[in-house]
Amino acid sequence: MRSRCDSTGRSDIKKAIRLFGWSFLLYLTMRTTLTIIIPFGILCGCSSSIHFTREQKRLFECRDGWQYFTLKDTLYGELIYQQNIGKYCGTEAFGSNTVVKISSGDTLRIIELCNSNEFKPGDKIKIVPATKPSFGVVISQSQFDCEIKKTCYGVVSKIK
Repeated sequence: MRSRCDSTGRSDIKKAIRLFGWSFLLYLTMRTTLTIIIPFGILCGCSSSIHFTREQKRLFECRDGWQYFTLKDTLYGELIYQQNIGKYCGTEAFGSNTVVKISSGDTLRIIELCNSNEFKPGDKIKIVPATKPSFGVVISQSQFDCEIKKTCYGVVSKIK
C-alpha cells in the first residue's frame, strides 16, 4: 500500500506547490470552494420567500378585496389622493392610484396607465372610461388600499 508521503517525506500538496506554484494551488482551492458555495447559495436563495413587513402583507391582502368594475360613462368628482407614477412610464406597466369622491357621493379608485399629471387634493377632475389592459399592471400601495374597494380603469384629467 502506498502512503501519502513519498520516501523523501514530501506530501502530494508539497509536490503540487513545487510543480505549479502557490497561485495555482490557490486557484484550485478557490475553484473548489466556489463550486460548492455558489450552487448551495442558489438553492438556499431560491427556496426562501421574499420577506414583507406586516403592513405590506396587510395591504396586499386588502387588494384581494378590490371590486373591479367597468366604467360606462364619464364621471366628475373631487380628487382625494393621487399617487403619480409618471416617472416610471415606459419602463414597466405602472398604473397611477387615484382616489376620487364622485358627485354621487361614492369614493372610487381610478387606475390609469402612465398618468404624469400633477393633481392636488381638492382639484375638480373628470374621469373618462378606459379598458383594463390585457397585461399585468403594477399599482403602488397607498393608505386607501383597505378602505376603498370600488376600482376601475379610467383617464383622469383636471377640470379648468
